[in-house]
Amino acid sequence: MTSTKLEVAKLLAVAPGEIDYVMSRLPRFYRFRSEPKPNGGERIFFIPRGKLRHIQDKIKTQILDGATFPKYLHGGIKRRSALTNVREHARREAVLALDVKNFFPSIRPERVTRVFQRLGYSGEAARVLTRLTTYENQLPQGPPTSPAIANLCIPRADARLSGLARTQDFQHTRLMDDMTLSGSRRLGKFRRLSARIIEEEGFSVKQGAKGKLMLQNERQVVTGVALNFKKNVPRDRRQATLKEAVQLLRAGLPVDDRTRGKLAWVNSANPRAGRRVASAVKRKPATTAPATS
Repeated sequence: MTSTKLEVAKLLAVAPGEIDYVMSRLPRFYRFRSEPKPNGGERIFFIPRGKLRHIQDKIKTQILDGATFPKYLHGGIKRRSALTNVREHARREAVLALDVKNFFPSIRPERVTRVFQRLGYSGEAARVLTRLTTYENQLPQGPPTSPAIANLCIPRADARLSGLARTQDFQHTRLMDDMTLSGSRRLGKFRRLSARIIEEEGFSVKQGAKGKLMLQNERQVVTGVALNFKKNVPRDRRQATLKEAVQLLRAGLPVDDRTRGKLAWVNSANPRAGRRVASAVKRKPATTAPATS
């Protein structure tokens, strides 16, 4: 069990003084970016830079990459994606979508501390790691450490939903804040219970007390990909991904991991549209971004 800041510094191959310097000046090491949410409002991204980014990269590679992730988790994990998540629910009579409201802002430092404690860090070590990976009393979207922490922050809700799925012969997956159950039409009887499990762990479900139930005779969409009709990413999402990549390039910034992941997601769901988006990004248009079909 690692318990001191000195041990953390040794593991990350950084000086203890560098950790202290960064922790005492966190606002200097973040830049902020916002983008509109599909249903209104804004999503804020906290992009780390400099010494903080260096330390967070070390936390990811030396600590978080070694964590074990259950098979039902699909976000931010190598060889897993929105597409592998969707495949688990194909050709099912019923699909239940449970989207967690304000997921990242709802993850408080106490939850993050418990994640590091379960990974073998206690006392001062857990507090230092929490301080280096949280900001403004939340788990920020943007740092390289956040996806893995988000995957590990609600083990009880994950385990309870997985247990429910196992006993009822359903499928259960989670892609960050998108939890999905699928199976026979009997799934409809478990809508309220499934949402209550999430709420009992301190989160809210966007679709209200029952989630969104989609039957086979209607369009079933999970994490932005259609299941039972032509597999594709909706046009507005493809255009938003293209716009995001082009804006980064115009500003002289590299396409970050998150945007690169979105581009890969478009390409996996619809290779033809993906090639068009990739081609448009390479051209770096000087005016408006071209539409994709």
